[in-house]
Amino acid sequence: MATLFEQPTTGLKSNALDRLGLKCGQRYTAVRAVYRTAYWYNQSGEVLGWGDLSGDDFHRIASRLNDGELLFVTRRIGRAQIGDSIDRGDILKSVPFVIGAKCLYLVAAAKDTFQNPYSYGGLSFEVLSADEALERFRGSNT
Repeated sequence: MATLFEQPTTGLKSNALDRLGLKCGQRYTAVRAVYRTAYWYNQSGEVLGWGDLSGDDFHRIASRLNDGELLFVTRRIGRAQIGDSIDRGDILKSVPFVIGAKCLYLVAAAKDTFQNPYSYGGLSFEVLSADEALERFRGSNT
């Protein structure tokens, strides 16, 4: 059975954001935001939306994703608009965060500068190097 993230369509994109508790364009104060003006990509590389993410958002998203679903959190890539698809390899070259079902990943260029797991804002991230992220997420759905 296809998940919301494997076969996105116009109707499912909106449902995916609702299910994850996200609103396109959401804004938080600098104190509350863990990542400002993030772009959210599904595992097919489709832009689902954008906005600030708080620690509560990270926890909620991880608790609501189904097994095998991933949400890539990064900056806007090129001139991508909501609904556009970006190559997953391009996303993984710049992604600082990947959220999976009940797990959070921090992708760091210099992995050894971070304690693993890395704690920030009440969150605990498994730290991956960029190469490890490419290996783990490039072609899989987990």
